[in-house]
Amino acid sequence: METNGILPEENEKPSVSSRTPSPSPEERARDEKATRILNACKGKDIENLRILATTGGGLVSDHVRRQACSCH
Repeated sequence: METNGILPEENEKPSVSSRTPSPSPEERARDEKATRILNACKGKDIENLRILATTGGGLVSDHVRRQACSCH
């Protein structure tokens, strides 16, 4: 026991990292595609939107899909 009456293990605080993990390459690609989809929506670029929708990953997420469906 230490002089403060607390065992050394109780005195230690768990370390909490203030750094957030960097996104994986897959997450970055998905985010970039989502940005491209939303930009196509803003520009009413339906042809580009069709291309993006039919490539790997489709419209990325439900949120992005809803945005894309409401842009026409």
